[in-house]
Amino acid sequence: MSKLVKLLCVVSLFALIPVTLWAQGIFATLTGVVSDPSESVVANAKVTLRDVGSGSVRETTTNGEGYYTFASVPVGTYSLTIDAQGFKGHKDDQIRLGGGERRGSRGLRRKIIYA
Repeated sequence: MSKLVKLLCVVSLFALIPVTLWAQGIFATLTGVVSDPSESVVANAKVTLRDVGSGSVRETTTNGEGYYTFASVPVGTYSLTIDAQGFKGHKDDQIRLGGGERRGSRGLRRKIIYA
C-alpha cells in the first residue's frame, strides 16, 4: 500500500473520532421495568416520554418482561408517564438526562397501582 493511501486512511480515522464523541455527548438512553405492587411485571404498558422544554413525545410499550427502553434521547429534562389497563397511571416529572448517559429510571422499577 502506498504512503499516500496509508496517510489518507489515518486522516480519515482521526476525522471520524470527533463526530463519534459529539454524538455520544448529545444523546442518552433511558430504560426501565414496569411492575405491580406484588413485583409482577406488567406487559404491554404504554410508556410515554415527553421533553419538558420542547414538548416532543416518544412512546413505547413494555415487552413481556415489563421492560422498556428509549434510545438516542436528546439531552434534556423529561416527564415519564406509564399507563396500563386495570392500573392507575404513574408519572415521574423532572427526569434529567445528560449526554452519553445510559441509565434506568430510578433503579429501573416503576410500580403502578391497581385501579
